[in-house]
Amino acid sequence: MDVYKAPTAQVAVPHEIKSRPIRGVILGALADLLLSTVLFVGFTLAVGAYMASQGASENQIAQFLMTIDQDNDAIVASYLIGGAGSAVGGFICARNARVNEYRYGCILASLLSMLSVAFESEPALIVTGILMTWIAVLTGSHWGRQRNLQDVQAV
Repeated sequence: MDVYKAPTAQVAVPHEIKSRPIRGVILGALADLLLSTVLFVGFTLAVGAYMASQGASENQIAQFLMTIDQDNDAIVASYLIGGAGSAVGGFICARNARVNEYRYGCILASLLSMLSVAFESEPALIVTGILMTWIAVLTGSHWGRQRNLQDVQAV
């Protein structure tokens, strides 16, 4: 080996990740719905277990779970759980879209806001659900956009 000879190395062009905005919106919506569902089921199981450990009867736990939408603390927890799911959905949407992340985040937020309209009955809860969805999805989209910019700068 000649130490004065320039090394010969095969340098490959970095692989460019394609932008797939429609897939991003679909995967973001699925991630939001699945993660929110899993977290909310875990929340209700944890609340039920806590109530049981405090001596609540099976009927009291069932009654609480049937009227969970009337308990203010549970409503706040459900908005936080849904917000976490929406933020992850926005992140996944932006990471897959790779272009116009905020635009596709707005499309995702619009689709998810329709669920608030479909599942809520009181106008105040509808508005709160829509606002939380938009804030969380656009926060996740911003987070994903920042990661996309880091990827571009690293290349």
